[in-house]
Amino acid sequence: MAKDQGASDKKGMVCVCILSEVGDIALAESLLRAADIPYFVHGRQASQLFGRFVPVMSARIMVPPDRADEARELLADIAGREPEREQ
Repeated sequence: MAKDQGASDKKGMVCVCILSEVGDIALAESLLRAADIPYFVHGRQASQLFGRFVPVMSARIMVPPDRADEARELLADIAGREPEREQ
């Protein structure tokens, strides 16, 4: 089952969306786990403290590059935009 990745597994991951609401972050994690997509939430603690008020402190949802398109499509409704494709 996919889970929040450890420090040694974060290298090489790409950002698929940026979220500031704690509920949106939890929903994104649930969707990624259900799809068995490994992920890491970069900036989780800062986003929980300041996310809505300081946009720079939003959480970034990171996944492996080979699963990025799938994750973007899965999270498109949460991110509030159409999924972007890697060029």
